[in-house]
Amino acid sequence: MQDQSLISYSFGRAWALYKKNWKIMTTTYFFVFVVGILLSAMGDFFDESSTFSTFWMIISLIFSLWLSLGVIRVYLDVLHGSDIAFEKIFSQGGLLLATLGAAFLYALMVGVGFLLLIIPGVYLLIRFFYFEIFIVDKQLGSINSLKNSWRLTTGNWWSIFGLAILLLLFNVAGALALVLGLLVTMPVSLMVTVCAYEFLSGTEGPRSGAVNDNLDKVNKGMDQGGSLSNITDSANIIEQR
Repeated sequence: MQDQSLISYSFGRAWALYKKNWKIMTTTYFFVFVVGILLSAMGDFFDESSTFSTFWMIISLIFSLWLSLGVIRVYLDVLHGSDIAFEKIFSQGGLLLATLGAAFLYALMVGVGFLLLIIPGVYLLIRFFYFEIFIVDKQLGSINSLKNSWRLTTGNWWSIFGLAILLLLFNVAGALALVLGLLVTMPVSLMVTVCAYEFLSGTEGPRSGAVNDNLDKVNKGMDQGGSLSNITDSANIIEQR
């Protein structure tokens, strides 16, 4: 796929996958979307100044995050042609703690970046954007998922930023189409994001599959306390490619 750009590949592949799998993609995405809206609506019944209101907000966010991991799992299965099942949206509970840790660090870094004249926040928003997909796809911990997102986006910031702008416009167009257009644009947008991850990872993109193998070696070395020399060797191979 070396002759394709990130944007053309991601949109083209996402649309092809959507046409074949639109039912499962739409039902899983909007199930979680509607659950999030219902949880938020239920929270409106509580006094905003009460302790229970704060507790409900936290629980709602955690619950929605858990389900979002499941949606990513389903979309990755669609991407890879694996066993696709709706109930998998409930299967990622074991990754919740790692995701909460990474999400906290992500929000903290991006938040501080936005306080520093906005531009650093936008920069970090893109650099660490793929941490959640890494957690689901590679079963990584909080720190390693952020590190891998940083590696993945190195040298690709402007392409990813351009993709994000196009996705924003894509969903605005969906909203203008009597809002019903969002039934298509929102699931497709998530699949575009997953396909971009695939492209940048080298699974179908310009980098060789060896990069993924060596990323896995680096991650395993970090997780299992492997020797510094082995980890460094694998990291050097990635940089050279």
